[in-house]
This record gives sequence, C-alpha cells and structure tokens, in this order.
Amino acid sequence: MDILKKLFEQHFHAPPDRIVPLQGELGGSGRKIIRLANKKSRAVGILYGVREENAAFLEFSKHFRRPSQKFTPKTSTTARISRKT
Repeated sequence: MDILKKLFEQHFHAPPDRIVPLQGELGGSGRKIIRLANKKSRAVGILYGVREENAAFLEFSKHFRRPSQKFTPKTSTTARISRKT
C-alpha cells in the first residue's frame, strides 16, 4: 500500500489523509482496491502482484478513460489516479 501513497503524493503533490480498502479482493482475483483521498483530490488504486496481468488491466482500462486523462505507471503495481471534479 506504500506504493499507492507514494504515487498519490507524486501526482497530487500532497499526501492522502484517508486510505480506505473498498473490498478485500476483486472477484477473488487477489486484486486489492484502495481509495486514497485528501481535501482536494481522490484516487482509487488497485494492487496486484502479477506484472503481466497488470499490463493487461492497464490496456483494458484505457478504453474507459477520457482523452484528457494521462497517467503512466512507474512501477509494476497497477495504479489509477483521477482528479476530483
């Protein structure tokens, strides 16, 4: 979970005040879904330890992004970050 905190702080230039697991695992796959937030920003991170699956997940998720959103993960951990609107 430290990697999600680090990514949040790098992206939003402030640490998260709240970190809340949304569920234990996603559909029994082993993925952990975590909500991170502070007063100005929020994000949902997904942790999973299989690099190939993470790459496939990121490719698939590109179909659901708005064209203006850009995020390039810097680790093998899957992470999605979105700005609060």
